[in-house]
Amino acid sequence: MKTKGSWQGLLQFEEGQPVKIRVGTFNINSILHFLNGKRITLVIEMMPDNQDHLDSGQLMTSGKLVYDEKKKKFLLENYPLVEVLESFKDQKVKFHIELDQSVLSARMT
Repeated sequence: MKTKGSWQGLLQFEEGQPVKIRVGTFNINSILHFLNGKRITLVIEMMPDNQDHLDSGQLMTSGKLVYDEKKKKFLLENYPLVEVLESFKDQKVKFHIELDQSVLSARMT
């Protein structure tokens, strides 16, 4: 069973209920719905536009991902996921999602 995924491209939001989160041309929402209710680790890395420009940023966070039906939003530890990702909007990024392995191993023992 694959427990992680990685995509790269321009991070964009498309208005809707819920807001569609795109990395390149891929809509991440289908993955987020699949991971609803699970603990995840999320890593976002900015990719420099060229080799001369070395500015990069990284966000690593983990927590329980939940889809709030009333608010029509994905929440990561009760905080709106779109707000967590906002600083990376319209930037070229590497987007990594991984199931929290400690939870998986604890359930298997």
